[in-house]
Amino acid sequence: MGMLVGLFEVGIGWAATQASPEDRFPIIQDLLASNDRVNKDLGLKLCKSWLNTHGGIRMIGAEYQGLRPPIEFWKPKIYGEVFNAWRLVWRHLYSVSRTWVSEQRQEANRLLIEAGFRLIHYSSVSDEIMDTLLELSDDSATDIRSLTHTIIMELRFRTEKMPKGILGRLRKLDKKITGSSFWERFNRYVLNTNWDEDYDYKGNDIKQSNVPPKRISKLASEVAADASLFSKYLPQFVMSDGHRLYEFGLRMSEMLPSSETVDAIIAAQLQAVPAKQTQFIGGFFFGLKQRALEIWEGAIKRLLDDGSSRDIGVDIILRSGVSKNIIQKLIELHAQGLVNVVAFSRLAWQVKEDNIPLEQMEEVLNVLTYSDDNDALKIAIELTDHYFFNKEQPKSCDENLLFRLLTKDKFFDRKFENMIGYHWHVVARGFLDRFPGRDIELFSVIMSHLEDMSSLRSTSYPQQIADEIAKAHPNATWSMISTLLDSDEGVSFYLTSWLGNELEFEEHSQPGAISFFDPQIVMNWVLQDPKKRAWRLIRCLPKTLDEAEGGKLTKLFLEAFGDDEEFSASLISHFWTGGWTGPESAYLSRKRDKARQWLSETRSGKALSWLYRYIASLTEMIKRAELEEERRF
Repeated sequence: MGMLVGLFEVGIGWAATQASPEDRFPIIQDLLASNDRVNKDLGLKLCKSWLNTHGGIRMIGAEYQGLRPPIEFWKPKIYGEVFNAWRLVWRHLYSVSRTWVSEQRQEANRLLIEAGFRLIHYSSVSDEIMDTLLELSDDSATDIRSLTHTIIMELRFRTEKMPKGILGRLRKLDKKITGSSFWERFNRYVLNTNWDEDYDYKGNDIKQSNVPPKRISKLASEVAADASLFSKYLPQFVMSDGHRLYEFGLRMSEMLPSSETVDAIIAAQLQAVPAKQTQFIGGFFFGLKQRALEIWEGAIKRLLDDGSSRDIGVDIILRSGVSKNIIQKLIELHAQGLVNVVAFSRLAWQVKEDNIPLEQMEEVLNVLTYSDDNDALKIAIELTDHYFFNKEQPKSCDENLLFRLLTKDKFFDRKFENMIGYHWHVVARGFLDRFPGRDIELFSVIMSHLEDMSSLRSTSYPQQIADEIAKAHPNATWSMISTLLDSDEGVSFYLTSWLGNELEFEEHSQPGAISFFDPQIVMNWVLQDPKKRAWRLIRCLPKTLDEAEGGKLTKLFLEAFGDDEEFSASLISHFWTGGWTGPESAYLSRKRDKARQWLSETRSGKALSWLYRYIASLTEMIKRAELEEERRF
């Protein structure tokens, strides 16, 4: 498909074909005239390629055929041929698509608008393109929001490249879309505006514009002053969605904060179900809460009490905030199975402004921790991070409740969201600072879940916390680990993965957790049952003889087992494995250089004997790697 579409580009040498645009155009005509939807869609794809103003990159293609002279693809002799080709398809697509059904015409209009805003930068075709865009703005099949966004972007960022007169015509098009009636202006300034219009840009300076808020306030004032406008358009307000609709609702609450207005908005919102959009009512209730808390709270309670309106009540809470009484109501409804935990999902950001008592937040956290809902733990850990462990205003929390949350099985699942893992890490770190007496207990829980976690320490927050605890309490944690290592082999496999760093990458190599413990204590444990324990630990030994990097334990192993042929060979394999960038021969050579350095620093006979074997093995591997690398080139 990509090759076919590429044949219909008309730039200078873009298409790998000798056929002129006039020879290719009949194919587009036939496809667009077809009653088959697949053919028509293909025709639109070819039109899009044809009207493209930027070609791709072609390194080599069908023009090169052995020793034959390269084929000359079609190229325009003058730029006018390209402009004529663009006009040909532009006019035809616009003309033929006017009789299509609305859905198909919408696709054609979208294509014409996207291509048109690129073509208006070429003065030879810009006036004709603008004429068509003005006509498309009257078509009911045109996506006016998308057209408005494109106009805003052109007026904001591309005015310097406009041909003469086009900037004025674009503004005229914007004015036409804006209209003069209330509903036309509401659509333009409330529903169809976007972030680009919210800011003023002058070079590298960006500041928030005060124009959009003034427009919103003016529209809200018109509705507040004219009861007929309010009653006429309220059904549209509650069914729409738009960039500044929330703000419009907020302004309305400043001007009409009465119980009668609240009842009318709720009635309209309930009438709009199932087309549930809560931007307007969310903004209105946010403002209402600040001005008339009792009215806000009473309305929310009525919505929550009625099963048919409960979902809307929850949506409004998520948009407008909470109060002590509303949180208590949500807790009661959740206990009855009438509200799910999503109702608490924004508490992490809402409670700071809403002055919720600490005890009630603990109650919410307790509800979430015991909930069976799949989202409960995500909400709970995020809430705990942002509220109880907020950097600026941390709050106290029950020790056992926090521990119960931190040790939930799901937090150790490698499939759990990474951002949730980050929140868990913040809370766990803070928990260790507040309650240092629970660190070994938390370490024990982490060790019991190693099988479920990622084997990469850098992506496993629980393993990082385990590292911190092991560093702080090496003797206590080693006692626990050594006991686990003597248990079944399945457990010891995951333990040694954490203790070591088999998957290390050369440039970011760090010693594994085994380096946190006293080498002599570890070695004494090994020698109590050397046949079993030495082989358990070989895959997590530090891959170095530098004592500053944990190499003392490796030296002790060589002193004890360096003359064992099988052990010695396994240790060689362990040392050279890992990740690297660049040629394998260069990686192995760096390994060998390091080994030669150790050779000059080592006095132990067993260690020297092993190093000679290791260097000889590396030398053979380097030779093989160099041969393979030469063959590739």
